[in-house]
Amino acid sequence: VGSVQTASRAVIIGDVIELRSTGDGTVRVKGTLMADASRADSDGGKVRVFGKNVALEETAVVSARGAGQGSGGSILVGGD
Repeated sequence: VGSVQTASRAVIIGDVIELRSTGDGTVRVKGTLMADASRADSDGGKVRVFGKNVALEETAVVSARGAGQGSGGSILVGGD
């Protein structure tokens, strides 16, 4: 479980987690963003963290692991 601070917008749709800053804000990830596969032999999901400024704190965990024969998902972190 992570936290989203005021200058950010969080969207979770299916296997996609997206955090995006609004305006000139900073996206700060302190907790866990996990889009790991939930069924056997399935692919991991997608984690996207975008903003003018992005900070992954020391306690942040970002994961998109596949299960069994499934492939890993994708993790994109960076500026807009």
